[in-house]
Amino acid sequence: MEQTEIQNQVPAAEIKKPLIPGNISKRITALRYLLIVFVVLAHNNKTYLFIQDEAFRLFSWDTFIHLPQILNYTFFAQAAVPLFFMFSAYLLAKKNDPYALMLKKKSKGLLSPFFLWPALTIGIFIAIKAAAILIFPDKVNHTLPYVSEWSLEDWICAFIGKYPKHYNNHLFEPYIGPFYYVRDLFIFCALSPLIRLGIKKCRLAFFLLVLLLYTRAPLLFFGWSGFTYFSLGYFCGMYGLDFFEFADRAPWKALIPISVFAIILTVYYTGTTSSVLVLISCIFMLKFSQVIADHCYEPAKYLSGFSFFLFAIHEPKFLNKLVDVWYHFIPQKNWFTDQAEFFIVGLGTCAIATLIGIALKKFCPKVFFPLNGGR
Repeated sequence: MEQTEIQNQVPAAEIKKPLIPGNISKRITALRYLLIVFVVLAHNNKTYLFIQDEAFRLFSWDTFIHLPQILNYTFFAQAAVPLFFMFSAYLLAKKNDPYALMLKKKSKGLLSPFFLWPALTIGIFIAIKAAAILIFPDKVNHTLPYVSEWSLEDWICAFIGKYPKHYNNHLFEPYIGPFYYVRDLFIFCALSPLIRLGIKKCRLAFFLLVLLLYTRAPLLFFGWSGFTYFSLGYFCGMYGLDFFEFADRAPWKALIPISVFAIILTVYYTGTTSSVLVLISCIFMLKFSQVIADHCYEPAKYLSGFSFFLFAIHEPKFLNKLVDVWYHFIPQKNWFTDQAEFFIVGLGTCAIATLIGIALKKFCPKVFFPLNGGR
């Protein structure tokens, strides 16, 4: 009662609305950790490679037993990177910090972990090899082939990736593969004044150009798909549009069969994903965020603080080493061990990595926060 009376005494002009609407902020937070879990499971796709074989058949036993891998790799995980680009751009546009301040924040949140994680990972492997040489001098090769043969170009590629024309026009990822997202996100943030200008001056022409680049243009140092979703998120942030509300308009009874049809059609005819399927998966996950926000928001909110840490630590070696350990003790012999490896190793990686992050945050915060981009 007293609080209401105080609020009534405050002029309406002095009551500041939050920059980010509460429902949007809540639903973004609800999705962060789950999307990274889908990414980790997608990277644990040792048994998924069969789908790219010409012998792939839609109605077959192999397809049926690999259904979890297929659904995750072709659908759920495909929404992660586009949505993170969209979320980041939306928040950037809503805050609208001065350019110098924005770059300072992004340098701390993106560039700092972008360079720290490869340096830490490479340093750890060098230290392990050096220790092995000292402890077992007769059993270990005394060279350090891990880095000893690297050229300057190799070192640069390890940190930022490269785009060699002689390699089928494929963009080389940084040493920590998923960090292409961090690299591209910083580039898009640096280009945000141009994006804002394009949207303000002629949004139709701007998005037609973006769509053309997405579908027709060759790769630059970044991918046009990420630029498209970043531009879309920035547009929503500039004009206060709620993309969650848009997704909520799609009823489940229509969205689910459309998703299934798109998965079947895309996978059967191409063996991979398509831009249409990615868009449908994004709408699906945006709508599903309300379920998380309604039923398990507090755990999702807590875990969201470790989503970047899990994203950074699971590759290149953490997940693969757990896979190697599993294969050493439980060789894949049938569909049951196949599925067990997919879920146990994938989810186990998420659990162990998250526990490491929790321990670091509690006992070594000065180590955790730089690695986590100050989050």
